[in-house]
Amino acid sequence: MFQQTGFTNAVTSSTHFRAASNTKTFTSTAILLLHQRARLNINHKITDTIPGTTMTYVPEDQNYAIPFKNDITILQLLQHRSGVFDV
Repeated sequence: MFQQTGFTNAVTSSTHFRAASNTKTFTSTAILLLHQRARLNINHKITDTIPGTTMTYVPEDQNYAIPFKNDITILQLLQHRSGVFDV
């Protein structure tokens, strides 16, 4: 069965598809499922320790130098209300 792709050339293993914002839905769903299963808490700060581990949600290094990261919750990230926009 063939699917309509809108491409003029044949789709191959090297064809690039633009997923962009579609991945946000899958990521949010996975995070909410983890919250539902008590594997994380969406009200935690991103600098808090992941339950059952010694790791924080966001590493403490220069690659994650997010302004005000000590005040940002997972829920704020999901709602796009954390103030993180171009990091």
